[in-house]
Amino acid sequence: METVIELDRILFKEGDKLVAEVDFPTIDGKRQITHTFVDEAYRGQGLAGRLLDEVVKELRKRKEKAIPMCSYSLAYFSKHTENLDVVDR
Repeated sequence: METVIELDRILFKEGDKLVAEVDFPTIDGKRQITHTFVDEAYRGQGLAGRLLDEVVKELRKRKEKAIPMCSYSLAYFSKHTENLDVVDR
């Protein structure tokens, strides 16, 4: 599985097929985690958590913070309190 890191999103792909993605655009001057998606055929494999792990790494690398907005990102940060350093409150 290939990981593609873009300015506002991270994707997991197999060939040309989008397997999973997370969007974290800047809206009104604040980076926000707005959407997490995993293709139905790939659910239950921990891909959403891996996506958020990648977002955390990318935010740390960029020295940025983000506001979790989508339900999955809110649940992720409530379970992974060790990553709250990248959460913009």
